[in-house]
Amino acid sequence: MNKVGSYDAYVNSYQNYGTQSRTQRGSAAGKANETASAKPVELSQDAKNLLKELQHKYGNMDIIVGNFETEEDAQAYLDRGTKDYSVLIGVEELEEMAKDKSVKKDYMDKIERARDQLAYLQTQLEDSGENVKKMGVVFEKDGTSTLFASLEKSGEQQKERIEEAREAKRAERNQVSYGKTKRTTVKAKTTEELLEKIRNVDWSKVEERDIPKTGGKFDYFG
Repeated sequence: MNKVGSYDAYVNSYQNYGTQSRTQRGSAAGKANETASAKPVELSQDAKNLLKELQHKYGNMDIIVGNFETEEDAQAYLDRGTKDYSVLIGVEELEEMAKDKSVKKDYMDKIERARDQLAYLQTQLEDSGENVKKMGVVFEKDGTSTLFASLEKSGEQQKERIEEAREAKRAERNQVSYGKTKRTTVKAKTTEELLEKIRNVDWSKVEERDIPKTGGKFDYFG
């Protein structure tokens, strides 16, 4: 990685991102995603209106609302994200935003900062060879936020390692399946911490799973 510079320096060159994003992705902004998991959520009309407003304003982000208590619950919602980044907000928090303008402003400021952080992370990872499937942020009930990145290492990416092992394990050669994939999710409170965790994933400790092939190479959030 030859790129240098801090996150704060990056943000200075990123001021027009929101306007450009809304222009480029406006056609997709109206697609609602109120229930990202099998668990349904019920929202007041004011909260529904606010959700639509957020989805329109942040057109390249999946604004997801859900009831979650554990990391597994949160991940179930986040896994449904289809856009550049995912933002998970609790039902109670959205309802509070809809009732209190100061709370709404606070969360919108947080969303915009998270968007800048995630875009910064993306630029740092584009040349690294890391296959990041998706990134996002979870707003916790205690008011803090957690950044996350879901990574994948497919059988094709492991091909070189497999080829090197074939001479020692010729009897297992026919068992190799390039439909197998390793997936993991890392979480952190800061961009620097998340970058470090992404770059230091120990794939030897991640269990390989059978994943049906869906075609083409993944191209950063395209």
